[in-house]
Amino acid sequence: MRLVGFVIAMIALPSAALADAAAIGIGVQNCSQLSKDFGNDAVKADLAYTNWAFGFLSGVNLAFEVAGKTRRNLTAMSFEDKKAYLRSYCDRNPAKTPMDGVVEMYGKMDVFK
Repeated sequence: MRLVGFVIAMIALPSAALADAAAIGIGVQNCSQLSKDFGNDAVKADLAYTNWAFGFLSGVNLAFEVAGKTRRNLTAMSFEDKKAYLRSYCDRNPAKTPMDGVVEMYGKMDVFK
């Protein structure tokens, strides 16, 4: 039950911030928050950020597929490498967002052939 509360608290944003948002969730906070969250409880933070990132990657990929655009092979990079990429990105770019890091990572993934 504490995990549910943690995830809800992590994704809760002021309603004004959501009015014109193209994306919502834990991935739109800045990367400095990711570092704080991992410092507070690495297991819960890993679960929350990983689930958000993988859902975002899947959603982008499916949107490209529906639009008839080139999509990426999400399995070409290992689960652990994706998680490490996001952590490294945020360590290097504390003022950017995890979403920025996931978008960058997506662009580096292999294209389906």
